Amino acid sequence: MAQNIKLTKRVKVVVGFKCNANCIFCYYKDFLKKPLISKEKIKKDILFALRYGIEEIDFSGGEPTIHPDLPELIYFAKKKGIKKVCIITNGIVLAKKEYLKLLVDSGLDEILFSLQGYDES
Repeated sequence: MAQNIKLTKRVKVVVGFKCNANCIFCYYKDFLKKPLISKEKIKKDILFALRYGIEEIDFSGGEPTIHPDLPELIYFAKKKGIKKVCIITNGIVLAKKEYLKLLVDSGLDEILFSLQGYDES
């Protein structure tokens, strides 16, 4: 019996677990003090993903926008052949229009906002 198997072409790349929010429900609290992952390690992860046919990358964390090399990493991913680059963010840093423009100019294609709450307010 033949089956159609579709493999994912999208992966999540964690840039570290540090965050600029203090969510009461955060399940990463034990990891928040760990250092951000180096841009060299993240670039190696991107190249590894490309070797396996990955076409889309979601940068996440923690909070990816606090990684000082995020614009460079987005540019690197696009330059190496990633078709779609996304960040999963709480959006706090994106309130700075210059930073948002820098990310877009670096090749950012998509933004997914993480909007959770722990009560009705």
